[in-house]
Amino acid sequence: MITAAHIGIGIKGIEGQQAARASDYSIGEFRILKRLILYHGRESYRKNSNLIYYNFYKNILLVLPQYCWALNNGFSAVMFYDQLLYQSYNLIFTSLPIIFYGIFDEEFSGDILTSNPSFYKIGIKHKLFNTKIFLYWVLNGIIQAAFLSYITFQTYENSSIYNGMMPGLWTTGAIVLWYSVFNSNIKIILISNTYSIGVIMGLFASVLIYILLFIFVSEKMTNSDMFNSYSVSFSNLRFYLTSLLVIGATSILDFSLIKLVQWSKYARVEIQHDKVYMPIKKQHIELQDELQLNQPFPNTQFQMNNQSVPQVPIKKGQINLALSSEDN
Repeated sequence: MITAAHIGIGIKGIEGQQAARASDYSIGEFRILKRLILYHGRESYRKNSNLIYYNFYKNILLVLPQYCWALNNGFSAVMFYDQLLYQSYNLIFTSLPIIFYGIFDEEFSGDILTSNPSFYKIGIKHKLFNTKIFLYWVLNGIIQAAFLSYITFQTYENSSIYNGMMPGLWTTGAIVLWYSVFNSNIKIILISNTYSIGVIMGLFASVLIYILLFIFVSEKMTNSDMFNSYSVSFSNLRFYLTSLLVIGATSILDFSLIKLVQWSKYARVEIQHDKVYMPIKKQHIELQDELQLNQPFPNTQFQMNNQSVPQVPIKKGQINLALSSEDN
């Protein structure tokens, strides 16, 4: 039964450990099952969904500009990415932030999710992983890739930016890759619920590694086609203004779409995103906890003893003593 299930959970008991050994997850006590499903299961579903969407999104930013470039060169199959930078895109430049996102991101605390089982419905009803959301991510990636490609080609093609020299094929490709790396890492910040130090450091580390590797390829490898590309691009004011325009415009567009999806009817009815309702639910839970803590606990023992002992009126001048059996 465990091996036939999608996910098998075994409980170690006195009857043996065969079920625990054959399971995907093994727990020591049955009470752990609640947190495993409602918290870890729900968060794993949410973060794995974003991971799959993100992989498609970042690779669209990488590949689609080459198709846009093919429209300018007559589909000659010439790549305008340096091979070292191109191979490092998925391996180094966009790997750290998503790893830290999967480890540290937390939409709600474990106590809130375990006390509100209704949040688990998003996985049962496929609210966060479906065709509509997938198409949204793909369309978002296509729009951003087309925008950054168009702005870059119009800015650097047929124009001199360094001592009267044109940027050239490889410099243009390095600039497009720079925009793709930056946008892919900012995307993690936009979808994160917990802005951990790991995600922030991963973003800066990815961008810094790209700059250092770009300097190494363009300045140290004299036989490379990228030679002197760093000086041509990073030493010109046009590069920084274009970077501000491209990265700023795409980030604002991305942020606006995320907020629109959260507050639209599509988010409330189809996705049932918990962020919209969480402040109200959290305040309600905190208010209930506060009322329970402030409510005085009745002295049940005193009430029981008080009910069992008959009320005898005390006459004037009479002294009544209550003695236990130990005093006799």
